Amino acid sequence: KILLIKKYLDENYCDIDFTIEKLANEFSYSKKYISEIFKKEFGLPVQQYVTLLRIQNACSLMEKRISCISDISKLCGFSDPLYFSKVFHKVKHCTPTAYQKQVYMNGQTPVQKAQNQR
Repeated sequence: KILLIKKYLDENYCDIDFTIEKLANEFSYSKKYISEIFKKEFGLPVQQYVTLLRIQNACSLMEKRISCISDISKLCGFSDPLYFSKVFHKVKHCTPTAYQKQVYMNGQTPVQKAQNQR
């Protein structure tokens, strides 16, 4: 059943209204149970997994030249563009705007650029 939960997250991570409570209700489990089994199976908390999916999607959208940060944040499940920027920076160690600029100017993401300089 944990694989069904992961599949559900993979398909619904962009839902702005996502909560672990909503996930628990969907599968008729407690929030605590889902949190524990997910972390045990996949090594990270549900919310962190959803955040990583959202940030990966945001990067993909930026690489496809979608430029409006506000639109990207909403497409990725964030209701607040400022909060999206804060989370993006925490995960990627650069702002969404800096990430976009690197992609547009060099055809590379900041991570790819750093790897190429090694």
